[in-house]
This record gives sequence, structure tokens and C-alpha cells, in this order.
Amino acid sequence: MTINNLRKIQKILVANRGEIACRVLRACKSLGIRSVAVYSRIEKSSLHVEMADEAYPVPEHEMPGYGYLDIAGLVAIGAKAGVDAFTRYTASMGGQHKIRVNCVRPGQIITPGATRGTMEDHVFKAMFDLTQILDGPGHPIDVANVVLFLASDDARFVTGEIINIDGGVAAKI
Repeated sequence: MTINNLRKIQKILVANRGEIACRVLRACKSLGIRSVAVYSRIEKSSLHVEMADEAYPVPEHEMPGYGYLDIAGLVAIGAKAGVDAFTRYTASMGGQHKIRVNCVRPGQIITPGATRGTMEDHVFKAMFDLTQILDGPGHPIDVANVVLFLASDDARFVTGEIINIDGGVAAKI
């Protein structure tokens, strides 16, 4: 991964169906973004499911189509699929139910296995120095603190956002 594509969305969950989903999926394909579609049981053979790179069923509910409103279910699908962005539609659906939908996108975070078997410590440190504005690499606690903030009442007016925790890489690009 180069500095120029660190901010680029790699994979997106498209929580729509029908023509809207098809338009989003075509745009994703033209931009080189991998896509994940969701579908109800009766939509398994729909065009938007065939167009997506991956597809997962929405949670089953008694009312048809209600699985698209199951924010927790959509978030679980997004986590399972490894997406790094949801359509704004998902955030707007959550807002109707007083649920905030945000994405935390960690950058270069030091973990016990971050350098194991990949490069020497001094090379890893030099990479941080070249790409970041802030001094030194991030740590898991930096990510945890942002997640705790987003889950708190202090963030009650924050939704539909992608929060980069990258030491300023996104700002430097």
C-alpha cells in the first residue's frame, strides 16, 4: 500500500437494493472499489447480488424487507466482510432509529505482531517518520479511546463519519 492510496476506500457495504444498488455497484467497479451487497431471502438471484464482489443475506425478520433496517445486523455483516466504508444510506437509516453509524479507520498502529517477520524495527520506525505528521506510531489505546468517545454521549451528534486514526497521514496526503 502506498501513501497515495491510504485514504482510498478498499471495500464498501452497499445497503441498498434494486436500481440504486446497481448504480452504486457500477460506480464501485469503475473506481476499483470492492463491493459487498446484502439481500433478503427472495432477492438472492437479484441483479445487485450478481453485480457485487460478495453478497450476504440480511438478518431474517417477520416483516419482509425489515432486515435492511437492522443496523446491528448490517454492521455485523460489514465486520464479517471486512468493509472499510458503508454507504451514507446506512447512516441515514440508523439516524431514523437514533443509532449512530461511524467508521474508525486505524492507520499504522504498533501491535505486538506489527513488525514480526516483516522488517527490522529501525526500518519500521523510518516508515512512520516518512508518512506521519505526529511524532511516532499509534498504539491500540489510541484506537480504543476514539471508539470510546464515539460510543459516549459526547459524540451524540456524530454520525456517518470515517475517523482516521493515522498520526496525520490522511492530512499529509
